[in-house]
Amino acid sequence: MTNPTAPPEGASQSDQQGQANSPSAGQLPLEPPLTYPQLRAPGGRIGEEPADFLVEEIPAYEPSGAGEHLYLWIEKTGVNSQEVVRRLSRVAQVTPRDIGMAGMKDRNATTKQWFSLLSKADPSGWDLGDEIKILQHTRHGNKLRTGHLIGNRFRIRLCDTASTNPDDYAELIEALTTKGIANYYGPQRFGRQGRNLEEALRWLRKNQESAEDSTQDSTQPLAAASKENRGKAKGRRRQGRRKSGQRGLDPKMLVSVIQSELFNRYISLRLQNESPALIGEVMRLNGTGSHFVVEDAQEAAQRVLEGDIHSTGAMWGRKTVQNEGEARQLELEAARWMGLDQEDLDLLNQLAPGTRRDLMLLPEGLVVTQTDGRLCLEFSLPSGAFATQIAREFTQQPYFTPRGAPTEERERRNNPSSSEDTRSP
Repeated sequence: MTNPTAPPEGASQSDQQGQANSPSAGQLPLEPPLTYPQLRAPGGRIGEEPADFLVEEIPAYEPSGAGEHLYLWIEKTGVNSQEVVRRLSRVAQVTPRDIGMAGMKDRNATTKQWFSLLSKADPSGWDLGDEIKILQHTRHGNKLRTGHLIGNRFRIRLCDTASTNPDDYAELIEALTTKGIANYYGPQRFGRQGRNLEEALRWLRKNQESAEDSTQDSTQPLAAASKENRGKAKGRRRQGRRKSGQRGLDPKMLVSVIQSELFNRYISLRLQNESPALIGEVMRLNGTGSHFVVEDAQEAAQRVLEGDIHSTGAMWGRKTVQNEGEARQLELEAARWMGLDQEDLDLLNQLAPGTRRDLMLLPEGLVVTQTDGRLCLEFSLPSGAFATQIAREFTQQPYFTPRGAPTEERERRNNPSSSEDTRSP
């Protein structure tokens, strides 16, 4: 692991701030810029009540109605998905590992999602507390696993906006609907004020030292790790579960934090190049999970504009299809910007399977209405996308603004005697 480099020449103002947010200065994540800062937006903030943020899971398949796994369609309010697992485990008398879900959902929200349990019990009389309701139960033949969903539907209410007339923001709505936004990971991925990144990089550094000790007599590069070496990596992950830091974050989450920051920095660099496609860039074929490397940039650019293919960035891992040429150099530049070297990237290839993620995100069915005197956003996103990033294009709040944090004007009204130096932004 090396010292982070300076932000690349030509970086945006937000990217320049990334120097202060680099691992050498507290290991804080890059604060991604808005995609449409020049367009009129209502400002304000996301409401602070769970009812202001509604999420409904879009399952990848419907339960068959028969099988050894009990499927529960659950609505929860004000608790996270892991709390639901804990209560289900206690009431159903099953271990948490026998409980499945397709994805984690926000705590400060009202959400609906499926859970599965390896159980023959009838849940009709179960009491999971006032915050958790079983809306439906059925059965299926397999456990519900992470990723078994198409996406999520959202309904988000904004507070303290300049206007509640959607027509005032028609240009922004049109841009989001037709062009989408940069598919940055949201601040939730990095923990409170982004502090998980510091812990994740410290954990990676310890694993790197362990890897160097175990391979000091070997000439085989880590990037071409054998099954034996991957077994050692699994051992390091298990050790990491015991030594992953004071907050005890799961090593899988720590790896994900690093992958996500690498992606966010890459997308920041890639979008500075206005070319729709680069030779050597990995594209995803629309409507599929198939990827290919661009050989003809002009032809690929036309297909990007037509929506037939989509530019992607790496979530580093051993199965990740790698960029080539100029696009590859941008990914390596993003790593250097974080202070990571090739050995660190090779270690990530051992610790995670890896994948690729689209650079742009297009909300489906975006509708903006006035409801009860507030602006209300309704849309659907694919799994892994962050609805808060869509909402941020409307509120234009700083990246790490806590959910429900008051705007400056609201704070001024509530604290008229406060000085500017003591007000929250």
